[in-house]
Amino acid sequence: MSTITAGISPQRKSHKRIAVGAFLTGLLVFAAVFGPVLVSEDPLAIELERSLEPPSLAHPLGRDALGRDLLARIVHGARLACAVAFGGVALGASFGIWLGIWAGYAGGIVERAVMRAIDVLMAFPGFLLALLAASLLGPGVPSLVFAVGFFSFPAFARVARSLAASLKGELYVKAATALGAPRRRILLRHILRNAAPPLIALVSLRMGGAIATASGLSFLGLGPAPPTPEWGAMLDSGRAYLWLSPRLVLAPGLALVLSALGFYLLGDGLGRRGGP
Repeated sequence: MSTITAGISPQRKSHKRIAVGAFLTGLLVFAAVFGPVLVSEDPLAIELERSLEPPSLAHPLGRDALGRDLLARIVHGARLACAVAFGGVALGASFGIWLGIWAGYAGGIVERAVMRAIDVLMAFPGFLLALLAASLLGPGVPSLVFAVGFFSFPAFARVARSLAASLKGELYVKAATALGAPRRRILLRHILRNAAPPLIALVSLRMGGAIATASGLSFLGLGPAPPTPEWGAMLDSGRAYLWLSPRLVLAPGLALVLSALGFYLLGDGLGRRGGP
């Protein structure tokens, strides 16, 4: 009985992680897509006479120091968080996966050269890489997207290289090579297709890190210019009123933590199960 329980437990844990992660990420996507329609308040409208107005039925999260509706700014911030995270991770994944698969399949000096360069990049903290990229490009949404992509691609390259190096020894890859199939066809049809499940799990894991990284850069002043609603910038502006009105920090902070946690749980659950 104990053996059976031990065999079932990890699978149940992965299902629970996937369910909770899917629920949290679903909330984020729902808020990003439908939130601005459901919350009719203008997130940029300033009403100084209503500064720091407490929560009410009409305004569940109250208003910030400039009298702007806090819920509307959280909801519109979800749209920006999704855009930056999806765009940045897509950029990093497309470049990193292709580079890793090509290096893993080619082997030899090409693989060693690529992996040594990746090792050098991964020796630095990921946030430091993103900070360097955003600092060079300057504040703005495009620089956040590029910074997230630059921060993400080394992990994709390393995992893709490992998968390609393992898969190129499979019989179907050797058969395709012997039959003279073009390298591009082998990489796309035989290696990338079979490497997709763990890479998709990695995409979800990196999404959580991308949201946190983008908010951290905005907190440091490298995000979109005010008054654009962005969670990291909201944390920065709200900390001046931390003791007077802590919800100005708690609301965007909770949105950030739950969004990142959702993607992490989803990716971790998929990884434990072996992909989607």
